[in-house]
Amino acid sequence: MRRKDKERDAAFAWQVLRDAPYAVVAMTDGDGTPYCVPVNHIADEAGNAIYFHCAGAGRKWDILVKEPPVCLTAVSKAEIVPGKLTTAYDSAIVHGRAVVVQSGEEKMYALRLLVQALDPVSMERAHMCSQQSMERTMIVKLVPEVVSGKQSHGD
Repeated sequence: MRRKDKERDAAFAWQVLRDAPYAVVAMTDGDGTPYCVPVNHIADEAGNAIYFHCAGAGRKWDILVKEPPVCLTAVSKAEIVPGKLTTAYDSAIVHGRAVVVQSGEEKMYALRLLVQALDPVSMERAHMCSQQSMERTMIVKLVPEVVSGKQSHGD
C-alpha cells in the first residue's frame, strides 16, 4: 500500500467487512475481461471466510463456478469532508479464491449467518425456505489469502 499512514491491520479490515452494507466482487472471465458485481455478503472471521449467495445461472455464476481468484472490496464508511476536497472512509480489500459451497451443512451455516446479519426478523421464514430450496441455493465462499484495511480521516 502506497499510503502506509492509512494502512490498517486485518482486525480493522474484518470489522469493515462486518459493518459494510454490501461488497463488490471483482473477477475475470475466461478471456480476461474484467467483471465486478455488488453482493450481499457475510464476513465469518472465525471461519476465515466471506460468504455470499447468487443465482445458479448468468455471467457471475459462469465465472464463479470455475472457482477463480477474486478480489472483494467493502466500504463501511464514506463521507465527503466539506471544504477539503477529500473523503473520510473505512475500507477493506480481500484477495482470495472463490469456492462454490457443496455441503448442505455449510450452505445452511452460511445462510443463517447471512439472514441473521441482513434481516434477523425473517430468521424463521428463511429457515423454512432454505430447507425447501437447498438444491437451488448457490452459496459462494471467498477463501481469503490477503485481507487489508485502509482508513482516511479526511485530513
